Amino acid sequence: MLNHDPLEIVTSNPAVLAVTPSTMWTQMGSLPVQFLGNTAFALPTITAVGPGTATLTFIDLANPTQPRITETITVGAP
Repeated sequence: MLNHDPLEIVTSNPAVLAVTPSTMWTQMGSLPVQFLGNTAFALPTITAVGPGTATLTFIDLANPTQPRITETITVGAP
């Protein structure tokens, strides 16, 4: 991933992991929720909002042949 590659972040379950858009990151879809931004900027805020399991996927759109980064996260009840 280069410093200025466009990056897509997808959360499979926004009720578990919410990605907050900012001036550098815009929401591109509904479910799964997709955000588009640029790796030259900090990642958007990712917040645990409820119990359950969600997968975050990071995709380098400038070089889609690169492997996607995926992370499955389980959030417990408070």
